[in-house]
Amino acid sequence: MSVEGNKNAEKWTEEEALKHVKKIDAYLEENPKCFSITEALVACGGYPEQLIYFSDKFGIGPVFQSIKVIKTKCAARLEQKGYEPYAATMSIFLLKANHGYLDSQEINITRKEDDLSKLTDDELKAMIAIKSKLRED
Repeated sequence: MSVEGNKNAEKWTEEEALKHVKKIDAYLEENPKCFSITEALVACGGYPEQLIYFSDKFGIGPVFQSIKVIKTKCAARLEQKGYEPYAATMSIFLLKANHGYLDSQEINITRKEDDLSKLTDDELKAMIAIKSKLRED
């Protein structure tokens, strides 16, 4: 039975979450060829949804900042990997899927407020999705 306000059974306190994220960062430092957040998480006994959970639970603070650091390291490594022959397509895919990168034509969607009534439901959903991605970064 759960008692409201009882935090004794919580595994992920802010301190424990920060230790875990720092462990992932250390893994990335020890493995400079690792460009996959998922690989680093799994190697450290985690899973991708953990980072979302930590961000939601602890908000902007030390855990969030540490997550941004590891995401930035992986994104930078992916950018570098894109310069290697035969790796550009996969790097672009991973940057879009995991790091919120968008093609320029996806970013340059602008309309005046009075034009919104003329949009289809699919166009509105696409605009909302793009704006949500931009706000996350």
